[in-house]
Amino acid sequence: MIHLLYISTLSFAWEIKSNSAGQNLHWKEREISFYINTGTSPIPEEEAKQAILSASQSWNFSTPELIFQGTTNQRTIDHRDEEFTIFFDHNWSEDPDILAFAYTWSNEEGEIVHFDIAINAEHHDWSADGSLEKHDLQNTVTHEFGHVLGLDHSSIPEATMSPSAPAGELSKRELHEDDLLGYHVIYPEQLASGSSEETEDSPEENTNSNHQGTTSSGGTRPPATKGGYGLTMPEAGCAHQKSAPGGWMFLFGLLLWRRIQKS
Repeated sequence: MIHLLYISTLSFAWEIKSNSAGQNLHWKEREISFYINTGTSPIPEEEAKQAILSASQSWNFSTPELIFQGTTNQRTIDHRDEEFTIFFDHNWSEDPDILAFAYTWSNEEGEIVHFDIAINAEHHDWSADGSLEKHDLQNTVTHEFGHVLGLDHSSIPEATMSPSAPAGELSKRELHEDDLLGYHVIYPEQLASGSSEETEDSPEENTNSNHQGTTSSGGTRPPATKGGYGLTMPEAGCAHQKSAPGGWMFLFGLLLWRRIQKS
């Protein structure tokens, strides 16, 4: 009961990403397949792959699940291809201070239909072993997968979705209560059911071969909603303090309390 009382009085700062139509981003698919391009990795390929896989597993406590499908030579940011790809970018066109970017595309209703993650290998040194002078790949990619699932930045420094990280940081490898709450607000049916099994009412899988844009006409490029992971705190207004409603707080407090009791 002490745990429950403490959790229910916490102030949370999660944010949900939205598209240009103002709709919150989310997935309808229960499995999100992705590929990894380690061909240009600045660290040993197997270490890079394992760091990225570990990052995906941090979010696989419910559905949708991030499912690794194999390696690829793909290294472009493009919603028209078949592969959701994580790759190392040696020709970085974004702000040099940004460690990585998660690019997501959605339809008008906010359903995410594609993502790519680019890791800034031009301006930053990387490691998978917690080196103090380098940026930890798992730490960063765990954050980017949060963007892939629909979360925006959090103003809580300890949260995985906090928008900044110093070299050598490892804390974002594990999710904070704030990250868990934001996730379950986007995907409340998983919390309510307590199960990830398919049901007759499960939404149909989205096919990625013929994306439609934000209008009914075919061939229109869906709007890209970027999630960035920077070295410094963003300008005021990027992440705002938000308190969850009391009912949600009690429900999620109960969920976490049950997990504590089981552990």
